Amino acid sequence: MTKEITLTQGQVALIDDWNLERVSQYKWWAQKDRRTGMFYAVTKLGRQTVFLHNIIMNPPPDMEVDHIDHDRLNCHEDNMRVVSHANNMKNRILDRDNKSGFKGVSIFQKWYKAEIRSDGKHYYLGIFNTAEEAAHVYDDKARELHGEFATLNFPLPGEQGVKR
Repeated sequence: MTKEITLTQGQVALIDDWNLERVSQYKWWAQKDRRTGMFYAVTKLGRQTVFLHNIIMNPPPDMEVDHIDHDRLNCHEDNMRVVSHANNMKNRILDRDNKSGFKGVSIFQKWYKAEIRSDGKHYYLGIFNTAEEAAHVYDDKARELHGEFATLNFPLPGEQGVKR
């Protein structure tokens, strides 16, 4: 069963009903991510700001919580997984200031450049005539490098797509 936690800024976080007692002792509000424009549910523990997903999943200090569907307010346990920072970065969405409209694609003069980073390495994938062409090449490499964590421009059934 789903329970809702009402936040500030007209936002609502979703949790599994068995987590309600544990998280209802805190005052929650919505915090907007500057890079993506998406919201997180946060509270204060002493002077530290803490995310709702961390209270629920309780990851070890060297790990992070990844929202599989990219919705940071969907804090159902089956939508979250404890991952390394590197794997969490593989599942990133588009930045708000992305000009090409595609993940891994930037505008280079009058062409489109495709690039990807994975596990500390940078891969230059080429220059293309269209953003779509560059995005398809990015997707192929993302599938190869990121596997289940890949966030794709043109996802196939069962794959995670970029939120636009």
